[in-house]
Amino acid sequence: MNNTKIVAVILAAGASTRMGEPKQLLPWRSTTLLNHCINEVIQANIVETVIVLGAYHEEIKATINQPIVKCLINPNWETGMGSSIALTAEYLKDKDIDGLLVVLADQPFVNTNFLNKLIKEFTPNKEQIIATTYNSNTGVPIIFDKQYFKELSLLNGKQGAKELIQKHTPKMTKVTPNFNHQDIDTPEAYLQLHKFKN
Repeated sequence: MNNTKIVAVILAAGASTRMGEPKQLLPWRSTTLLNHCINEVIQANIVETVIVLGAYHEEIKATINQPIVKCLINPNWETGMGSSIALTAEYLKDKDIDGLLVVLADQPFVNTNFLNKLIKEFTPNKEQIIATTYNSNTGVPIIFDKQYFKELSLLNGKQGAKELIQKHTPKMTKVTPNFNHQDIDTPEAYLQLHKFKN
């Protein structure tokens, strides 16, 4: 059993411009894309789940089926993912935790087992970053040691934590998923991935 105190944040603040409708609310299995993500995350070895909402936040919040999650509203959601991560880091700065696990709401094949695999790689107070690597990309889901919360709280922009990740590459451990690790950004991508949802 991993006794590290990890908080997970699900980033779900975007306006889904390319989708043409809030992708957080798209049907997935027996629920919505966002609730599917929440259901996987809350079963992982974490101490709290935070969701950052922005565009359509009232409509989306009304559909969340798990009362145990904490919702943060990002008033600067239009500036990009970085501000949502910064908002979360600011919320967590005085909490007694070891690290932050960042998850995206639109990566439906990310599951509890894979999140626990990342958490298992993490050792507190070692300035670690545990990142997912796929198709020569490195990114989310990703765990940041609390050492990085100050830097995370200063993020802004659409690149999220990309520069921070590049800056601290020597401290990074990469984990490769054994599933189709894709984002859903367009109706075409949704229809294609929906075929393989089971």
